[in-house]
Amino acid sequence: MRRAITLAILICLFAVPAAAEMRGLWVDAFHPGMKSPKETADMVSAAKAGNFTDLFVQVRKRGDVYYNSSIEPMAADVQEGYDPLADVVARAHAEGLRVHAWITVYEVYHDTKWTKADPRQVHVRHPEWLMKNERGEVKLPSDRIFLDPGIKEVQTYLADIVEEIASRYPVDGIHLDVARYPSPEAGYNEKSLDRFRKDTGRVGKPDSKDDAWGNWRRNQITEFVKLANQRLKKANKRALLSAAVFANKHDAYLNKFQDWERWLNTNLIDFAVPMIFLIDDGAYTELAKQTLEMGGKGSVYIGQGAFKLGAQETVKQVSIAREAGATGIVIYSYATIRAPRGNDDISILDALRAGPFAKPAAD
Repeated sequence: MRRAITLAILICLFAVPAAAEMRGLWVDAFHPGMKSPKETADMVSAAKAGNFTDLFVQVRKRGDVYYNSSIEPMAADVQEGYDPLADVVARAHAEGLRVHAWITVYEVYHDTKWTKADPRQVHVRHPEWLMKNERGEVKLPSDRIFLDPGIKEVQTYLADIVEEIASRYPVDGIHLDVARYPSPEAGYNEKSLDRFRKDTGRVGKPDSKDDAWGNWRRNQITEFVKLANQRLKKANKRALLSAAVFANKHDAYLNKFQDWERWLNTNLIDFAVPMIFLIDDGAYTELAKQTLEMGGKGSVYIGQGAFKLGAQETVKQVSIAREAGATGIVIYSYATIRAPRGNDDISILDALRAGPFAKPAAD
């Protein structure tokens, strides 16, 4: 009875918007989703039943991949002989869903108990490409390992991955994630420092707060996004380039060197998905309004953190995003919306299907 009442309330409260709406779902590679034919079939079926329109499937996790690549190794948790991306695209397109290949850009390894390095992974094959902090350490906060954007070979290597996916698979887009530095204290690989000195005429090692050093690092990220755009459009002119970005533009710009407003304004990306993973509705509302103003209608979709919330709270934030003017929203993540959590009597997926996603998005 409680379940029925909750569903009825959600149906009454939330209407489907008149215009077409992009309803995205992030499908991460750290949980079940597309590692076997059954997982993929279940995931696509759930997305279709939930009236989603777009799947953002993580095909490059941490220097391992979920497609047949000649550049990087297949992830160890994929069923033998299986090509996840090929199956996702085939099943999703058959159901009218778009597929964006989600690539984790610079972060290539987590040194944790649940993952082991593959000798074919890039951080093992090219340790000279690894990002360092001011002390010369390659293990950055939380034992994360990154490739350094200031190294030309790194940019080419990553652009090769973009082109490989777009030329081999009929994806609807490439979705960039972690296209940034982890902090102002990062980026001190000697190859990068040498290029910075050559470009600026500076000597010595710059302070992490040095404006010229910050601008130079910011430009390295932007140059990669430009190169990724060129490679993508070369392989598939109709495919879209998007990026998951830090929602607070000042934090993104100053601390992550991620100038995503510039990417939008210069058409380097087709749309941005600011990650507004907040619990507080007031802060969520304000940040949603700010980010939508940065990109204009149709080029900014709200990234919503369902993994932090319950069913009714998630539904409420979808409504807030719509009221702020969003023409699309991307939910994180598939793994966390499938079953009831905490004190919920229904899953987030069921709540969305009963409320804001009760009907298919308008054409």
